[in-house]
Amino acid sequence: MSAKQVDLRISAAGGHGPGTATVDGIPADLWARFVERATEIMPEKGADAWASVLSEVVASTGGGGSTHTLIMTDIPNSAADALDAVAAEVDESPDGLIAQLYRYADAGALHLVRMHDDLKQQPSHLVVLYGVPQRHWDAWAKLAGMVDETPESLFGLLVQLAEQGKVKANKEVDGTTPPNGDRPRSGRAKQRPAPDA
Repeated sequence: MSAKQVDLRISAAGGHGPGTATVDGIPADLWARFVERATEIMPEKGADAWASVLSEVVASTGGGGSTHTLIMTDIPNSAADALDAVAAEVDESPDGLIAQLYRYADAGALHLVRMHDDLKQQPSHLVVLYGVPQRHWDAWAKLAGMVDETPESLFGLLVQLAEQGKVKANKEVDGTTPPNGDRPRSGRAKQRPAPDA
């Protein structure tokens, strides 16, 4: 397999003097994909897009301590495709979903529930629920307080009680079928507004 060598001449802004560096051993097909992807990310840079992407990484990584850089590598193509598909179902991009985690955490509004299961061999699921209006969260927190639970732990408890058959759901309220009742669904149905009380 042929390999690519990239020779970089670094000229620092402010006249601190240039430097040189050589990066070698990059598989040729990997380099070709990087150049192609860089051109998709920064089409306005043309053939120099790859250099601009590297510059962005340098600027972001050395951002003076006021920012943080997240670089994820070795993601299997099947996992990337699967996340693309799920994100599209809620009109998001995979990057957008990750950004949501940081956005909500920064606002003190990220709530995580980790469930522990003694049956380690069982498959598990990850549920991401975001965009919850504050009034909904306040009502849920109030309900949790009534049974000495936190809002997060109440969600876990509800799932466990469902497994035990201790959760009952009514299909009709006041003789009418509630929103998102028993109807055929394709993908993930969007939540309808709750009816006025």
